[in-house]
Amino acid sequence: MVYMDESDRVVRHEKPDYAYAPEGLMAEPWGKQGHRTQVAEFLQEAHLRDRRIMDNDSSRDASEYIWSLDDATVLAARIAFSPEHEEICRRLAPVNPYWVTARAGCTAYDRDLIDEHEIDRIMNEV
Repeated sequence: MVYMDESDRVVRHEKPDYAYAPEGLMAEPWGKQGHRTQVAEFLQEAHLRDRRIMDNDSSRDASEYIWSLDDATVLAARIAFSPEHEEICRRLAPVNPYWVTARAGCTAYDRDLIDEHEIDRIMNEV
């Protein structure tokens, strides 16, 4: 959708009853069967805060989907156009592939799977 100006855009912040309920391809076990590193509570809270300010439920669902993936899948998906990245894009279609790269990179960083130099490299590329 193309917006003429910001006043034309309708933002739907998260409602109190929002719950991630994956359907279709997002509900399948692909990418979720391996080890998933737990993150510190403050990082989980930051993730939820970011989710709340997204402007629609499909963006929230896509973010939650990437957050739910196992470590190996997240690490591979941080590389743009890798097979795992392509599969996530297919499952979330339509989605901006660079957004997927950034979300996978941030998730990997939050789980302490990559260092600050790697997340900086990813964010500079997207």
